[in-house]
Amino acid sequence: LTFLNGAGFRKGVHGKIKVCTEGSRRVLWDGRPKFVRVVRMRAVNDDLGFTDVKSTKEVKRPKKQIYEGPEAVLGLVIASVAVLVDILRAVVLVFTGPISTNARLSQRVRVLEKESSSLKADKVNLEEDLGTLLEVESALQVAEVTKERISEQSESLRGDLEERDSIIKSLSEEKGKLTEQIRSLNKKSKAMADRRQEYENQKVSMELEIQRLLTRTGELESQVRLLEQENANLRGEQ
Repeated sequence: LTFLNGAGFRKGVHGKIKVCTEGSRRVLWDGRPKFVRVVRMRAVNDDLGFTDVKSTKEVKRPKKQIYEGPEAVLGLVIASVAVLVDILRAVVLVFTGPISTNARLSQRVRVLEKESSSLKADKVNLEEDLGTLLEVESALQVAEVTKERISEQSESLRGDLEERDSIIKSLSEEKGKLTEQIRSLNKKSKAMADRRQEYENQKVSMELEIQRLLTRTGELESQVRLLEQENANLRGEQ
């Protein structure tokens, strides 16, 4: 047990001690009053000054003291007065009991009337609430029907979406094929353009060659004419 020096207490391992002086007899141990005597205590180094009970010894409850002389007479007088007060209280209750009972019954009747009016008002409120609940129930039924229709429409839309997805997929595949064909055609077109350029170059070179040959032919023809003229001159001289 650990407790504070003085009149405080602190919960420990086994219970609580309210009076913390050495040799104390009044102890609250696990919620039940017992009489023990603190045998040994040990100081604990704590800022709050706690002490630790090392051991206790349970002792018997002290006997009630028997009073004698004037103290006994005073006690007898006090007891007699208490008995007389109880007797007078019983007599008053005998005579005032019916009146108080009637008053209590009247009060109870008034309370019951108030409760009845309150219950009637509650009944009206409950009827209104019942009407509201019926309206809510009908609205819920309509909402359920609407929900079923929406579910059916959702199913049909889901089917349409699946069909459209399949169409989109097939179109995507066809688009891929067309893209591949366009790519191959572009390659062929580029090759044909290259060949055309080559043909154009060959045509230009051939035209240049023809022009050169025509020029050479003209030169040869002029030479032939000169030779024929010379031959004619030679024949004339002969």
